[in-house]
Amino acid sequence: MKYSREKIAETVAQSDWFQDLPPEALEQLCAKAFVKTFNADQFLYLIGETCQSVYCIMSGRVRLSITSSIGQEFVLTDLHEGAWLGETSLIDGETRVSEAWALDSCEILTIPANTVKQVGENYPGMYKNLFFEHMRRTQRLYELMAGMLFYPLKSRLAGRLLNLAKKHGEVSADGVELDIHMSQLDFARMSMGSRQRVNKIFRDWVREGILLKQGDKYVIKDVIALRKETELEDPA
Repeated sequence: MKYSREKIAETVAQSDWFQDLPPEALEQLCAKAFVKTFNADQFLYLIGETCQSVYCIMSGRVRLSITSSIGQEFVLTDLHEGAWLGETSLIDGETRVSEAWALDSCEILTIPANTVKQVGENYPGMYKNLFFEHMRRTQRLYELMAGMLFYPLKSRLAGRLLNLAKKHGEVSADGVELDIHMSQLDFARMSMGSRQRVNKIFRDWVREGILLKQGDKYVIKDVIALRKETELEDPA
């Protein structure tokens, strides 16, 4: 899809990163902005790379994940239309600690990091916006880390399902349908469990009437019961 300069300008102006910037600053950003297509499974950037751009998702889904030296993958989050990423490129010499790749065909708005840094030098208030956005993301990351460290797999999996339902859930006659395709391997990578264990938990939930599989999508039939799965039991 070809995006007009007006659409690009609107996307930049709506970004939390660039709120309260004057028109000339927004024009400076837009002058260097362009939209690039990434095919499914194509990386925006890899761990250890020093990147030179920041990005905004115009369409499609982008996955942020970390990978071990032996190929184990943990999914941090999936980002969707309107999400910005790549802000570490604004720190000179900083390398990526996560990787970002397209889950499907994506249109990505790209702005050179040097352009963004020039705007920040002229309008330091931009960095205040970035600071608050970074703190919000850090808070969510800490919440995710707490779940991975202190909760059993079933609770972690239930939490991921509820989070996806909040973002992508559509109410139907059967319950809350997740309007995205997610494989059991995806859920395993999101919850630090094996696909076999995830499969067993899903089968238990189907038997208990908590979850339903319709085609390639999942339906949460009992949200209250699933939420209870996220609660830790008192060992005493």
